[in-house]
Amino acid sequence: MKGQLDLRRVQFNLLPERLADLDQLMIFCEMRTRTELFDSAMTLFEWAVQEVRRGNVVASYNQQDDHVEIVRFPVLDNAARRAHSHKTAGFVKQAVKRNNIGK
Repeated sequence: MKGQLDLRRVQFNLLPERLADLDQLMIFCEMRTRTELFDSAMTLFEWAVQEVRRGNVVASYNQQDDHVEIVRFPVLDNAARRAHSHKTAGFVKQAVKRNNIGK
């Protein structure tokens, strides 16, 4: 069928307290659906991963105190480490090719 989205259902098991946290966030942020909450969270997470892949850090800035707090999130550390290792591998491949090493 043309024009229809190929939607998939995803189910999560959450503790009641965690579900209550989600519902409170939805109310606070005036979201209507959990899908909207998930999409917003994914947008922020994708942006954060993209930033650390570029070599940047993700942080919050308190203008009143002129204080920067770097976000400490293990999965972002993983993404940064992986991006760095891929860059290093790319640099090595380029150097090998450029210098005819191994030929």
